Amino acid sequence: PAPPVHWFVLKPDSQLVLSGMPPDGPAVCHDKTFADHFRNSHHILQELVGDVRNTVAFHHDPDWTLFPDIGEMIGKAVGEDNCFCVVTCASLGRWALGIGNGWKTRESAGKLALAACIAVGLGMAALGPLSNQYPEFPPVVENARRALADGTATTASSSSQHAKA
Repeated sequence: PAPPVHWFVLKPDSQLVLSGMPPDGPAVCHDKTFADHFRNSHHILQELVGDVRNTVAFHHDPDWTLFPDIGEMIGKAVGEDNCFCVVTCASLGRWALGIGNGWKTRESAGKLALAACIAVGLGMAALGPLSNQYPEFPPVVENARRALADGTATTASSSSQHAKA
């Protein structure tokens, strides 16, 4: 088993979309049950993007002041309101969410979500050595791929999950 991955679709006027990011991105909630998956999230992401410090930005929004539209969507997707961190990689044009109470848990969940987002785009075949080094990662990627393929995502304008256009 691996942590569930939720997909979000933002409105065109969302701050992230206006900054050039695509409207859809994944989210992972930190859960101690999956500690092994989060433990290596930094290293996994680093394998995919290079130097995380220079290629990835972390925008913590514990009070929903930076991205109120995303905060609203989290409750719809995971069933409870929670703090989150928007994790962006401008060079790849990808973003993801890490959901959790503490900043460390948000960042590790966000790193895992962003790594899964990138991996879905690359395809599992391209992840061979990474999959061997971090065997806990392929199930996360599969959860992300499956969640994306099922055609549902939480949208800012919905009160439940709707098919993606």
